[in-house]
Amino acid sequence: MKKLIPAILLLLASEYCFSQQYEIRIKVSDGFNTDTVRLGFDPAATNGIDAFLGETELPPVPPTGVFDVRLFSDSANVPLGEGVKRDYRPGAVLPGMSYTSYHKIKYKPGSGTSIRLTLLGFPQLPPTFYHEINFKDFFGGVVVNTTFIASDTGSVLISNLALDRLLLTLKVQDLSPVELSQFQSSVSFNDVFLRWQTSFELNNRGFEVHRKTTAGDEWQTIGFVDGAINSNGLQEYEYADRDLNMGSYNYRLKQIDINGNFEYFILNEIVTVARPGMFALEQNYPNPFNPATTISFQLPEAGAIKLTLYDAGGKLIKTLLDEFRNSGHYDYSFDGSSLPSGVYYYSLESGDSKEVKSMVLLK
Repeated sequence: MKKLIPAILLLLASEYCFSQQYEIRIKVSDGFNTDTVRLGFDPAATNGIDAFLGETELPPVPPTGVFDVRLFSDSANVPLGEGVKRDYRPGAVLPGMSYTSYHKIKYKPGSGTSIRLTLLGFPQLPPTFYHEINFKDFFGGVVVNTTFIASDTGSVLISNLALDRLLLTLKVQDLSPVELSQFQSSVSFNDVFLRWQTSFELNNRGFEVHRKTTAGDEWQTIGFVDGAINSNGLQEYEYADRDLNMGSYNYRLKQIDINGNFEYFILNEIVTVARPGMFALEQNYPNPFNPATTISFQLPEAGAIKLTLYDAGGKLIKTLLDEFRNSGHYDYSFDGSSLPSGVYYYSLESGDSKEVKSMVLLK
């Protein structure tokens, strides 16, 4: 249940230094060998390997009998190669911000017969913040599903070594009067569409929409969307920013209470308005979805196209479109009612052009 945050806590949060890296350390041991991996957020990080942050791609996994632990990724959006010991994602833990990052840890023993993963504590944050890390197996948490919160320490013991990897979900959230559950963008020619959802609102007058170019100019207020005032359920919002020049843009929302208090929500991606006529496959919306979502794409010229769907293992599930299309922008409505929850990949091909993106069906 959400609670009003006293003014003194808001003051503490505003005066806290948020410029430092947020880092979680996990010690991994087989009883004879020990290593430590680090994960978290950094304002200067990218989704790739950042050498200046100590992220270095590891050599290939050693043979059986040699102790090894590494953070890795099977997502094209987070290229980590053979794996790393440190995995920082872009973000700064600021007042009003909420971040979730997904990491995968893979391990194998040397002389030991089990693996123990020990959480070495959480960074110190103001009391308005909630943070947790969840350890879960890739079977939906059937074998391992353990969450550590705030000041917790503890460990996870893996006795069945056939379970050689876990999904780590790190969440850091400021418990503010509005909980934003989703904030995404899509581009149609030179129009940008912003869509966001809230799962909780208290005294929410509405949202100012701000935009700036990535060249570093000042934020501009470009619109206002009324809020629901008070809500305990899902609320959906949309704003269209039309007729933009070619370039790259950042967006944020300024959520304003009826008493004048405010907080910012930053779109955690750069929005690019491409030169007209470029081949483009856009991120589906909503994402995650259940059971329906929309896949948009843009064709620079007429030709045969193929839109296909694959499971997380790369197996073809279905050919969604296989036909001739004229140049233009298209929306395809996809219904996942017949599929189980999971990560899926959709691919668009036309001539020599091809793009692939991922989406999450969550039932």
